[in-house]
Amino acid sequence: MLNKEISYVKDHYFEIETKDLYSALVNFSSPDDLIVALLNALGFDEVLKETVQNSTRYYSIVQNTRVDLIDYDNLTKKISGNASSDLEKAFLVAKAIEGELSDALYYPADSRKKTVDLFIANSGVSVDLYKKILSGWKQFR
Repeated sequence: MLNKEISYVKDHYFEIETKDLYSALVNFSSPDDLIVALLNALGFDEVLKETVQNSTRYYSIVQNTRVDLIDYDNLTKKISGNASSDLEKAFLVAKAIEGELSDALYYPADSRKKTVDLFIANSGVSVDLYKKILSGWKQFR
């Protein structure tokens, strides 16, 4: 099954490649798709949302319990919530996968590993979170 949000972000990578998450949310053609794609990459397969006044709240249902993830202020374009720190890390990893790490696919295995290890060390993302996001950043599920 096609993940339309991740596909959209991949197709519009040029809009975010030089930006941090806040700048990307301000300038991206579909901030909603970006947020959902990143939450999907974090392992939340079904992301639901509700809009209350100027805020969009993203949540998931885990074992029949609502888990609030992100609160996105539609006016200021800022995020908060339980998953906001992980969302920023997912953004860094997704950008690297689509950008600097995409070239590493063609490197010999030892060079590829060094490139990934260097990215992880410089980004502040744990190895486990990197692997989780890498595993979740797929157009087809």
